[in-house]
Amino acid sequence: MAAEPGQPNASGNAATVQVTNKGSLNTTANSLTPVKGFYLYAPAACANTNTAGEPFNGAGDLCGLVQVYIQEYSDAAFTTPFKCVYGAAAGASCTGFDNAHTLKNFGTTETSANPLLLTDASNSAANPLNSLSSAYFKVFLYFPVPGAGADTYQGVTATLNFTWTITPN
Repeated sequence: MAAEPGQPNASGNAATVQVTNKGSLNTTANSLTPVKGFYLYAPAACANTNTAGEPFNGAGDLCGLVQVYIQEYSDAAFTTPFKCVYGAAAGASCTGFDNAHTLKNFGTTETSANPLLLTDASNSAANPLNSLSSAYFKVFLYFPVPGAGADTYQGVTATLNFTWTITPN
């Protein structure tokens, strides 16, 4: 997905993800090694790269500039938020974007060694994603207008992968 500068609510600035446990085992969160449950993390840090075919490639840190939040929904229509998984939160809903929740921050703090524990629609980590059930997420991006150093972000692409992991008991 792509983020348009200065357009936090533009179409294309969000992507929906449905994660389904197609197995026959329920997940049960516990502290065993390896940890069992339903988790979200970045398998690698956010990477800034030159965009192919662009006449100019700046050296700006787009990973540190682009803000992100991840909202979990309790329904497949993505109409009922129940948990702000990552980002500024007030109760069940993410409240928007802030400088503390960037692609760089997610990629360096929410790692496979320190993943986000996800819960079910009733906010229980005990059985976060039972057999043949689904969880619904929407990832939102915001590319703030960078100001005086705007040219340094031209021709730069930021890449961050997300991994949702289900480890049954």
